[in-house]
Amino acid sequence: MAFFKPWEKKLAQWIEQGKQPYLMIHTPDNVEAPELAIKLYKALKASLAGNITLSDKPTFPCLRDDHQISMF
Repeated sequence: MAFFKPWEKKLAQWIEQGKQPYLMIHTPDNVEAPELAIKLYKALKASLAGNITLSDKPTFPCLRDDHQISMF
């Protein structure tokens, strides 16, 4: 997770400034992307100032063994 450290700090800074950043995580086959996103989110929650909290996120559909969600 060392490669997320700069982003963790920057995201925390933006959130503390009242911004709402969006970040997409991709891997070559995207198999690890959900787990990496969860790890980054947990690290970000822990690094925010005491007066700012992030809500818990629901489980990713792919981690619940759901099939791909249809767009139509």
